[in-house]
Amino acid sequence: MEAQSQLLARLFAAGKLTLEECKQACAAAARHFRREENIIVVTAPVVVVGSLRGQLRDLLAIFQMCGPVPETSYLFLGDYTSSGPDPCDTIALLLLLKARFPSKVTLLRGKGEQRQMTQVYGLHDDCMRQFHSGGAEVWEAFCDCFDHMPLAAVVNEKILCVHSGFSPELEDLQELRDLDRHRDYGHEGPMADMLWSDPEDRTGWNIAPKSVGYSFGEDITADFLQANKLSLLIRSKQLCIDGYA
Repeated sequence: MEAQSQLLARLFAAGKLTLEECKQACAAAARHFRREENIIVVTAPVVVVGSLRGQLRDLLAIFQMCGPVPETSYLFLGDYTSSGPDPCDTIALLLLLKARFPSKVTLLRGKGEQRQMTQVYGLHDDCMRQFHSGGAEVWEAFCDCFDHMPLAAVVNEKILCVHSGFSPELEDLQELRDLDRHRDYGHEGPMADMLWSDPEDRTGWNIAPKSVGYSFGEDITADFLQANKLSLLIRSKQLCIDGYA
């Protein structure tokens, strides 16, 4: 714990981790992920954070505004590295916080936590820039860790939190709990649906215009929440101008 605290202090001071320290952070966080269920039970108060997309400055600003870990509990909804300027440092900081304070930090999987996505949207390149010949080794350690992240959280038994949405193959929370999530999520199936599907101003299910997932109407959301005795869905993948819809 003392070593992890020292590494956290270095990252908060804009320092960098070594190759071995990054791998150790991944291994330590993955041990916690493997023990967690597909759906994490969370008790309020908790700060829910949407897609960070490699924005380390935004993450540090959130901690400054809302309070540091472990004084404040956090629930992150995925997409930690895509497209931003600091993908490696952002995810390294979050994994270290998970390893040091596992009950105070919940990290859900997003669409970006997949090998192909990290190769296209920046994490792989950032690992190569920082660690040169060892970059592929660090990138693989991050991806192995992503494979074990949980898929959803329920806050106070009423608020369902996911990265993106639902799947037509999942009618209730028990079916979600029964999924084998410890792998790459691929391009089809219920896990891919949950990480890509978006709500739309329509009814029922529709094939999404992109290659992965579906679009779903308000009736799908209402039916799922009612069937599982939930009151609200929180997701992070899609921008809402008013903050909610």
